Amino acid sequence: MKNIFKNHKYQKVLLWAALAALTIILAMTVFAFTESFVYMKLRGEMRVSLRNQELRQHITTAQIRSWMTFRYLNLVFHLPTNYLQASLNITDRRYPNLSIATLAKAQTTSSQMLLAKIVELIKAYPSTVK
Repeated sequence: MKNIFKNHKYQKVLLWAALAALTIILAMTVFAFTESFVYMKLRGEMRVSLRNQELRQHITTAQIRSWMTFRYLNLVFHLPTNYLQASLNITDRRYPNLSIATLAKAQTTSSQMLLAKIVELIKAYPSTVK
């Protein structure tokens, strides 16, 4: 039987075929990784969870700023997830990952007025801090 691997012509063909196969495998792997990454990012799995971070338990209502999200406020002040949503009639589907400033723009109100409302709502809620 003739050994095709000793023939220089077949070695080149085999080398190019292996290189093409590896390139295809690499391209498919990169595509699958980016699709998985995009999917996890859209689902919010790539975000650092506030539950895993050290929260500032001594934050006061005077320290609330318009860049803060409702998720952060709910966690820090131990509020039920839907308390501020129901009280402020928030229908945006991004809630609770919605900042106060974004909601103020959507409701065409000033951030300061919305902040004042939120502070009053938080102060009015019975404290559940342990």
